[in-house]
Amino acid sequence: MANNTVIGSVPKGLSADLAIFLRSLREQVQIQGGKGRGNDLDRAVTFRDIQAATGSRSLNFASAKASSIGNVELYSDAFPSAPTGVEVLPTFTNVLIKWDRVPSKWYSTTEIFRVTTLLNTDDPENPYPYVEDGGSRAPFFSDAVQVASTISPFYADDLPPGTTAVYWVRHVNRDGQAGPLHSTTGSWGTTKRTPLEVLEEYSSEIYQSDAYAWLRSELGTVDALNRSMTGAGFNSGMAKLLANNADVEAIMAEQLLAASLDKHTQRFELKAQFSKNFARLSSGIHAAVNTDEAYVQRITTLESAWVHDLGGVIDAKVTTYDSALTSPTGAIATQVSALETSVGLTTSTLTETTETLAKADEALANRSTSLEAIVDVDGETITAQLETLETAIVGPTGAISSAFSNYRVDLAGSSASLTTLAEAVVTNDSNHARWGVKTDVNDKRGGVVFNNDGYMTSFLVDSDVFAITNGAVATVPFVVKNGKVVIGTALIDHADIFTLIADNITAKTIVASASISTPEISGGSITGTTLSVVGTGGKRATIDSQGFLKAEGAEFKSIVIRDSANNVMLSSGGVPSSFVSGLDTAINSKVSTVITSAYINSLYGGSAIFSGTVYAEKILGDLVDGDEINIAAFGRGSTRGPWVKVLSFNVKRNPKYATVLTVMLGNMIGYRRASSGGQTDAGSWSRCPFALGGASSIGVPYSSADIPKGSGTIQLHIWTDISGSRGYNGIDLSVPAQKAAALMYRKGSGNFIS
Repeated sequence: MANNTVIGSVPKGLSADLAIFLRSLREQVQIQGGKGRGNDLDRAVTFRDIQAATGSRSLNFASAKASSIGNVELYSDAFPSAPTGVEVLPTFTNVLIKWDRVPSKWYSTTEIFRVTTLLNTDDPENPYPYVEDGGSRAPFFSDAVQVASTISPFYADDLPPGTTAVYWVRHVNRDGQAGPLHSTTGSWGTTKRTPLEVLEEYSSEIYQSDAYAWLRSELGTVDALNRSMTGAGFNSGMAKLLANNADVEAIMAEQLLAASLDKHTQRFELKAQFSKNFARLSSGIHAAVNTDEAYVQRITTLESAWVHDLGGVIDAKVTTYDSALTSPTGAIATQVSALETSVGLTTSTLTETTETLAKADEALANRSTSLEAIVDVDGETITAQLETLETAIVGPTGAISSAFSNYRVDLAGSSASLTTLAEAVVTNDSNHARWGVKTDVNDKRGGVVFNNDGYMTSFLVDSDVFAITNGAVATVPFVVKNGKVVIGTALIDHADIFTLIADNITAKTIVASASISTPEISGGSITGTTLSVVGTGGKRATIDSQGFLKAEGAEFKSIVIRDSANNVMLSSGGVPSSFVSGLDTAINSKVSTVITSAYINSLYGGSAIFSGTVYAEKILGDLVDGDEINIAAFGRGSTRGPWVKVLSFNVKRNPKYATVLTVMLGNMIGYRRASSGGQTDAGSWSRCPFALGGASSIGVPYSSADIPKGSGTIQLHIWTDISGSRGYNGIDLSVPAQKAAALMYRKGSGNFIS
C-alpha cells in the first residue's frame, strides 16, 4: 500500500550540485514509495503488500497465485494518444516540461525521457544540440533515459546552469501501454547561466582588455607618442630618439652633435644692456652635409631680463627651432617654439612641437603642445599643466591616427588630472577605434572609454555612481550605485532573473518550474490535475481533475447538489419531493429531505415521518428509557396482610423534566396457604396482586409512580397483597424469582384527558 508520509522539500541555501542531487533522490523515493509521483506500476512492492494481496508473505505462494490467475487486462483501455502542447522552459537550475492535460478515462501517467547534449552556437541565431559519437550528430530517443513519470501535466527536471538537454514525452494508459512520443526529434532547452557566473566571466574579460588598461594607466605625452609609433611598426631614428629622451630639447641637442663632413654656420646677435638688465636677440643657422644625410637648422632666441638689487630675476624668453633633414632613406622636418616667463620661482611655459617625417615605407605627422604654470607660495608649489599630442602614423605593419590631451593641477600634495584619448589603429595584429576620458584625483580614478575591435564594441564606465537624467524630474530614472542598478520604470521584453523580490507582480501568465510558497492566494482559479492540501501526517484534502473532493473532514455553511440536467437534488433547504421515490403520495408531499442510506450519530429535528420500521439503540423523547427489575425468590411464614413489601429499589431523577415510572408485572406469581386453624389451602392463590408505592403500606393497588424532576434518586417499593376472601389470620408466602418490565415516560401536560 502507498505510504502517504510527506517527504519534505530540499532545504534552501545548499550548493547547486547538492540541491540537484537531493531533488533527484527525493523524486525517486517518491516514485518507489508510491507518494503521488509517477505511475503506480513503478512503485516498490513490500511484503506487507504481498500479504494484503495473497494472504501470505511467501513469494512462492504469490507467484503460484499469479500464475493461476494469468495475465488479466484490468481496464481494456484505448491506446494512448501522443502528447500535445509540449513546451520546454529552462530556468537557471532546472527545466520545466509542460503539456496539455489528458481528460480521457484511459489516462494513467506521463513518462519523461532526457539526454544531455552539447550546444552548437556557431550561428548564434540558430543554435542546435548535438552529441559526439565519432563525430557530431543529432540526439536520438535511444540515447535518452527515463527521468520521471507523473500524473501532473508538469515536470521540473533539475540540471546545473548552462546544461543543454533534449526531452521526449509520452502517455501511458491504465493497462500500462505506452503511447507514441510527442516528437521523434524531441524538444530541447538550455538552463541559464547564473547572473553571478556571467558577471565573473565578463569582469575578467573587461579587466584584461586594453580599454580598461588605458583607463587605469598613467601615460604622459611622450609615452603616448612612443606607444603609438611602436604600435605602428615605426623604427626610424626619430622613434628611437623619442623612446630614449624625455623632452624635445634633448632631441635637438643630440641632432646638433651629429658628425658632419661639410657644414656652414652663421650667427647673429643683437643686445641692449643697462647694468644687470638686458634685452637680447640671437639667431643662428647651421647647415651640414655628410655621406648619408644633409640638414639645415635655425635657432632664434628673444630674451629680456631685469635683475633687481636683491638678486631676483624677471625674465621673458622666446625660442624657435626649425630643422630640415634628408637622407637616402627619407626626410624629416621639425619646428619647435618655446615661450617662457619667470619671476623668481614663478614660471610659465608654452612649448609647441610640429614634425613631419617620410620614408619609403613610413610616414609621420606629429604635433604636440605643452603648457605649464608654476607658482611658489610660502614654499608650497602650485602647478597647472596642459599637454596635447596629435599624431598620424603609417608604418610597415599598420597605421595610427590619435589625439591625446592631459590636464593636471598639483597643490600641497594633492593632484587632479583629466586625460582624453581618441585614436584609430589598424595593424597586422589588431584593429581598433577607441575614445575615452579618464580622471585621477589623489589616486581616486574613474572615467569612460568606448572601444571597437572589429569583433565587439564595448563602452566601459569606471565610476562609483552612474545616472541618466534630463533634469526635468526630481527623481532620476536610472542610477547605478554601490554595485546596484536602480531603475524607476523599465519596459523589458525578456529578463532572466535569478532571485526576484517584489511587492506587486501583474502578469498574464506565471509559470513556476518547482514550487510557489505563499500564505495566501486570492481570486481567480487554480487549474491542475490534483489540488492537495498537505498537513501534519500527509494529505488532508484533495480535489482531482474530475472534480472529486476527498477530505478527512468538512464543514459547509450551505451546499447545493445538482444532477446532470442541472436540477437541484440536495441543498441546505432540503431535497425536492420530485427526487423522492418509493413513497406514497401523501407522505411524498410532506417530505423535505430523504436519505436513502446513512449512518447518523446524532439526529436533531422538529418532526419526522417514517413509513417503515425504525431501528435504534436508544430513542430519547416521550419514551425516555426502559429497564428490567429482577425480583429475587423469597418465602415468609405466618404473614399477616393485607400488603407485604417484596422489593425496594432506587430510580434516578431526570434533571430537565418530570417523569412517570410504570412497572409492568400484572400479578405477582406466588403461592400462599393457611398457617393456622389446621387448614391448608396450598396453591389456592397462584397470583398475588401487586402495587408500586412508597415505604408505608398502601390500601389501593397501582402500577405507576410520579418521579419529580431534579437530581439524585428516589426510592420506590413493590408490594403484594396476600389477603383473600377466606380471612386467614396467618399465611405462609412463597414467591419464586421473576422479572418485571420498568418503563420511564416523560410526564405530559395532562390536558389530553377530559
